[in-house]
Amino acid sequence: MYRTLRTCTADSWILRTLEGAIVRGEHPPATFLGLKDLTCAVESGRAVHQAMPVTSLARELYQLIDQRIGPLRGSNEVLRFYLDP
Repeated sequence: MYRTLRTCTADSWILRTLEGAIVRGEHPPATFLGLKDLTCAVESGRAVHQAMPVTSLARELYQLIDQRIGPLRGSNEVLRFYLDP
């Protein structure tokens, strides 16, 4: 249970950081709703002691991007890769 809660908390923190970036105008506003949905899923997962695999998803995205355009420096670049037209 501790491991599950810890995972949910970490994912929730990451998502809240990304939400802050969107509020500051660093990403398109429409993305905010998607991240809010993900945050709600993480929070509800924590409530029932089940982790949402956001971290695993992020790892897969990093690998996919790395194969296509090379290594990125951080999660913000991952988001920009998917959001930029």
